[in-house]
Amino acid sequence: MAHLLLKLKAGDIQVKKHKYCCQNRVQSYIDHMIDVPDDFSIISEKLQGLNKSDFIVGLKSLTELIKKLYENMILDPEGFGLPCVEDIHYSPFNPKAAESGNSSYRLIMFLYVLANSGILENDKLIIDKKKYQETNKKQKGMFKVSNTTYIFNKLSDFGFEIENFNGKTLDKKCDNFTISYKKHKNLITVLYGYMKDVQIQREPFMSFHYYLLSNPEDLPKNHIQNIFSEYFHGKEKDFYIELSNFLSELNIYPKYNGYAFSIDYLANPKVKQLFIRCFSDYRKISINLKLNFIDTYTEYLSTCPENVKQTFKIKSNCNFCQESCVCRRIWSFEGITYTFCTHSYNFEIADYNLKYINYYKQIIKYEIEARKNAKNKK
Repeated sequence: MAHLLLKLKAGDIQVKKHKYCCQNRVQSYIDHMIDVPDDFSIISEKLQGLNKSDFIVGLKSLTELIKKLYENMILDPEGFGLPCVEDIHYSPFNPKAAESGNSSYRLIMFLYVLANSGILENDKLIIDKKKYQETNKKQKGMFKVSNTTYIFNKLSDFGFEIENFNGKTLDKKCDNFTISYKKHKNLITVLYGYMKDVQIQREPFMSFHYYLLSNPEDLPKNHIQNIFSEYFHGKEKDFYIELSNFLSELNIYPKYNGYAFSIDYLANPKVKQLFIRCFSDYRKISINLKLNFIDTYTEYLSTCPENVKQTFKIKSNCNFCQESCVCRRIWSFEGITYTFCTHSYNFEIADYNLKYINYYKQIIKYEIEARKNAKNKK
């Protein structure tokens, strides 16, 4: 079966880039925040006694407040106690750069720890200090919150009132402390409802996505496509929506995998066979096709427009690690022989003009048919 890998990249739009790793990670959370709809399914326990309409109004206000805090985090990362390492040094193998990027989790994880170590009472969150400390210690690795004094102060700057906090430390003599937000009566209730026992899905959680309040089975079947399409604009968005609709006609729907703003299209949900993966960044999309049987339909490729052909004119990337390797493909196209590795190589679509979408649809059909034929021969 065809395997497509979709991801976002910087292109012809203005991309916000900042000096430090932590700033760029926070920018990514902002870029992937989505509007809260006027109505959607909410687990009843999450409402905390509010009617759904009032809860949604409060959620919209809370989402905007989270966004403002993130924007301030970009302007003043040191004010949040974030380690600042220049983005040019970023690498998963550079511990300091990775720590800087991961420190962007602190704000949302801090709110999570507060909600899961306190009780709600009269629009206030009363937090057991000992439980708060124990809950934070239970967070593993990058999710553990440090430099909490900075975050307490930033929350105070943005309207939260924190009893038994003197601007530097929590009162050592107190057993609990209280957080309230008088500018919006229901905001603390909504915060508690959202954060209490939420299933963390990393990036969607960091971007404060509203649908984490819903049972997945209560959401529309095309919910993920709709969410993902909000990340794009212009011809890339049109191209993605058309491709997504085409896949839905084949009864292939995506599932948010909760990592790096990506979704997986599963050809067979029972065995979780990956058909398409979509990654997003900077609200730009690049679609990569993983085609295992391209050698069976090169005759069709030769009839495609040049802008489509460019997708498949690649340099060899096969390292010939084993003579018998089943991942090696050798094929000829317009007089040139290509060798590539189906395990590691993806064909990146060269032009997202919607007038080319039907050619790619046909290529996907050929790939699916070729896979079926190969399976039947076994």
